[in-house]
Amino acid sequence: MLLDASTAQIAASHGLTMLQFDALRILSGAEGLRTSQLATRLLCDDSTLSRAVTGLVEDDLVVRDPDPSDRRAALIRLTAGGRSRLDATLAAIRSELGRTIGALDDGSIGQLQTILGQLVDIMRDGDHGAPVADDARIGLGRAAE
Repeated sequence: MLLDASTAQIAASHGLTMLQFDALRILSGAEGLRTSQLATRLLCDDSTLSRAVTGLVEDDLVVRDPDPSDRRAALIRLTAGGRSRLDATLAAIRSELGRTIGALDDGSIGQLQTILGQLVDIMRDGDHGAPVADDARIGLGRAAE
């Protein structure tokens, strides 16, 4: 949650909503996506995304090009300006994350690396069987009752 708030503040300082930032991030790895495809990846409805994309088009960060396979549809593509804005936003996020992690002592950094490695392994292996709120297992244990 703290990272989300920090990322949202940084995105806003670069003139982007979180939805717009996430859309630019996804479009950076695609040759072009239909609104419905991008909405699916962003877990939002088409109308919400359409409004966000309109703002990105107005700022020349993305373009809507005709879809060669379906003239009724459009592909949303990142522009050079969109790439530049995304890169600047990501650099600011990385810098803030570096400052945050840099405030930790070496032991805490080691624990964080271990936990993050375990999370990556769980996500990669699809082993999601452990309860999400297993506070004791992740070191957030409540006092024994």
